[in-house]
Amino acid sequence: MKSAIFFLCILLAGCTAGRQAEAPADQTEVISMAPLPPLTPASAARGLTLNVLFHVLNDGTVQDVRMLGSSGDSEWDSLAARSMKKWRFALSGHDSTGGDRWFREKVVVQVQEPIVMNLGELVSSSGQQADSVYTLLEKGVDFDTLAKEVRGITSAEYCRCPGAVEIARFPRHVRNELMKLGVNDVTHPLRLGGKYVIYKRFADHMSQSLSE
Repeated sequence: MKSAIFFLCILLAGCTAGRQAEAPADQTEVISMAPLPPLTPASAARGLTLNVLFHVLNDGTVQDVRMLGSSGDSEWDSLAARSMKKWRFALSGHDSTGGDRWFREKVVVQVQEPIVMNLGELVSSSGQQADSVYTLLEKGVDFDTLAKEVRGITSAEYCRCPGAVEIARFPRHVRNELMKLGVNDVTHPLRLGGKYVIYKRFADHMSQSLSE
């Protein structure tokens, strides 16, 4: 099985590496990551740390990426920067509506086997709403029922079924909880940017029709 790139950004909650960022740590959070290109065997063996300057727009999309330094392979650097333009951030703080921003991050790149899960999501705009949805699940209300009638039964904002997802795209705190799921298990509400998400793991190759 081919190896997949595993990402660790120091802006993620719980990381202890030194931070180098123009934006305060509590105002930037990565919420989705696209895969980086495969590492060379030598880079994979020794590991790789990138210093990256991100230009992020107010909606969390990445406008520009600049590599500060090099991995030693200019072609790989170019492909990696192109991939990181597909990343998405959540911006918070008093100036979160004040426009785009530049900030610098260290990105530690490691390699692991890909982990793909078939996932469904219930997304709420507040922790209180998410807790209400989770309480219904604990009481035995079916996840699919909540998904199909989400606007009428619960205060959840929306639901979706991404389907088969490589979980390396998620921040570490989400990955850690997804790794604990068995088939048909659900997570407790997990903060992701300004939203709160409850994930359910479905059986592999199982098609679900959740309402958007």
